[in-house]
Amino acid sequence: MGYVLGGRRRRVRAVAGPSRGGPDTTDSAVVVGTGATRPEGLGTIAAVIRTRRRPLLWLVVGLGLLAAAGPLAGTASAHASLVSSTPANDEVVEQAPREVVLTFDDGVNVDDGGVRVLDPAGEDVAEGSPSTAADGTEVRQPVASGPEGTYTVSYRALSDDGHVISGSYVFHVGRRTGSAAAAAAGGFDALRVLNAFGRWIALTGGLLVGGVLAMALFVDGPRVRRQNPTDGDADADAGAGSGPQGWGSELASARFLLLPGAVSVLFGVGLSLLASAADLAGGSILDGPGATGRFLGASWAGTVAGLRVLVALVLVLAVLPPRALRRAPWLAAIGILAALALPSLGGHAWTASPVGLAVASDALHVLAAAAWVGALGVLVLSWDGTRERAAAFSRMALVAAPLTVATGVLNTALQERSLSALTDTTHGRLVLAKALGTVALLAFGWVHRRQLADAARWSARVLRTYRAEVLVGLAVVAVTAVLVGTPPGREAARSAEPVQMVKQAGDTTVRMEVSPAAAGPNDVHVYYLARDGSLARVDAAELKVSTGGVAPRAVPITPVTASHGVAEGVQLTPGDWTFELTVVVGGAPASTTFRVPIA
Repeated sequence: MGYVLGGRRRRVRAVAGPSRGGPDTTDSAVVVGTGATRPEGLGTIAAVIRTRRRPLLWLVVGLGLLAAAGPLAGTASAHASLVSSTPANDEVVEQAPREVVLTFDDGVNVDDGGVRVLDPAGEDVAEGSPSTAADGTEVRQPVASGPEGTYTVSYRALSDDGHVISGSYVFHVGRRTGSAAAAAAGGFDALRVLNAFGRWIALTGGLLVGGVLAMALFVDGPRVRRQNPTDGDADADAGAGSGPQGWGSELASARFLLLPGAVSVLFGVGLSLLASAADLAGGSILDGPGATGRFLGASWAGTVAGLRVLVALVLVLAVLPPRALRRAPWLAAIGILAALALPSLGGHAWTASPVGLAVASDALHVLAAAAWVGALGVLVLSWDGTRERAAAFSRMALVAAPLTVATGVLNTALQERSLSALTDTTHGRLVLAKALGTVALLAFGWVHRRQLADAARWSARVLRTYRAEVLVGLAVVAVTAVLVGTPPGREAARSAEPVQMVKQAGDTTVRMEVSPAAAGPNDVHVYYLARDGSLARVDAAELKVSTGGVAPRAVPITPVTASHGVAEGVQLTPGDWTFELTVVVGGAPASTTFRVPIA
C-alpha cells in the first residue's frame, strides 16, 4: 500500500501514476460536502456503509447481544449509599449495642474488616466478620461491649457497579465524649489515583488497538484492494477479505501498534484490579494480590473485571506471535472488540435504567470512539504523508464522530437525569469538561477536512495539527478515566432547595425549614406565628428526630428570638425523617409532627 509501518515501507504492486504533464489523481481527495469533484474511490457516507456491510452487520449483532445481556443478569443497582443505621447517627443509647446494623439503598459486598467500630479510646471493638443479607442491602457487625462515650462506625464496601464506597458516623453510649472519627478509615486517595491511572492506560490501549482494527477494516484494507484489484478479488472469492491484501494482512502489518496497545490494556486492567482489591481490603497496593480473589468473587462487577483481565491476556497472546496474527487475525479482532465492550457490562451503564439500552449505548460509544480517536492515533503513528489515506480516515471519522457524540449525549441523559446534575455534581462537571474536549476534536476535524479539500493547503506541516488533535484526544481519555470512577450525577445530585412545611401546634402556627434537606449536616429553622400571622412568643421548644425503626433522638433548639429557633448541623441520612416538635406557651405544651424527605 505504500505507507510506512514500523519504520519500513511496504512494497506493493505498482499503481499507474499521472502522465507527464497531466493531473495527478492518485493522491487527490475531496471531502463530502465541499462541492468539488470526487475522484474514484472516494464515496459518500452511504457508500462507505454499503461497502462495509459485513463488519457493520457483526457490530450490530454484537451490540444486540450486549443489550440482551442486561435482562438476563437481573436488575442492576447503582452506587450504593447508607440510608439508615442502628444505632443511628449521633444517637445516644443507654447501653452498648451488641451489633451495628447498616442499611443501604442497594446491594453491597463487605469484606472481613470492612466494618470497624471504634470505642472512645480508638480501639476497634468489632467482633468477628460482618454478615450480609441475601439482597446485600443490610450488613450486621457484632460488637463487643465497651465503656461509655462516643463510638465511631466506619465501613468500606463494594457496590454492584464495581466501585468501593466508604463512610463513617458516630453514636454515643450513655453520654457524648467527643468523636473517634479521626481514627476511622480514610479515603485511600493513593489507591484511587492508581486505579484512575490504570483505567487511563487500559482505555488508551483499548482505543489504540480498536483504531488499528478500524483502519484495517475501513481504510487500509479497502485501499490495498483498490490498488491491487486482482488480489483483492481473489481474497473476496475466498470469503474473508483477510488474505495477503485484505484487512487481516493490514492487521498483521500493524503489529508494532497492536502489541504495545494490547500490553497496555493488560497492564492497565491489572493495575486497576489490584488497586480496587486493595482499596476494598483497606490496605496498600501491596495487599492487592492477596485481596484479588475476594474482589473477583464479591460481585458481578468483580466477575467482569476478571473477564477483562482474561480477554486482555488472550489479546496479547493473539498478537504476540507474528505468524499466529497473520493466520488467525479474526482471533485478535474478537479480542479487540471484547476488550472495548466488556467494561460496559460492569460499570455505570450496568447500573443505569433501562440497563439494556444503557449497556448497548455505552459499548457503541466506546467502539465509535475507537474508530475516531483511536484511528486518529494510528494515522499519526503510521503517518505516510498521503492525502489519500488521510481522506479515507476522514470519511470513516465522518461516521464515527457523530455516532460518538450521539451515544455520549444519550449516556449523559441516562447517567445525569437532570440539567442541575451537570453543574452541581463532580460527575456532571467532568462530563462538561469531556464535552469541551470533544468540541475541540471536532474543530480539529473541520480544519483537517479543509486541508484535504484543497491541495494547496496540504503539506508536511499538517502532521502538527494531527498530533495536536491526538494530544487533545489523550486529555479527553484521561477525563473519561476519572469519570468512570465518579458516582453519576443521578446519584450524587442533591436538592439545593430547603424543605419548608407549616403545621399547627395548639394555637401556635409553626413553620419549619430544613436546609439543604440532603444527607449530611442540615440546619433546621423554626418560626412561631399566631393565628393572625403575626409573630408569636414561645416559652420553650423541644425537637426530636427519628427515621425507620430508630428511636427518636433529641435535637437542641437554640433561641434566636422568642419567635425563632435554630438547630444547626443536624446529621441526617437519606430517607424520610420524622420531626416531632413540642412548644410550650403559657405553661401549656402542644406538639406537632413533620415528615421531612432527605435526599
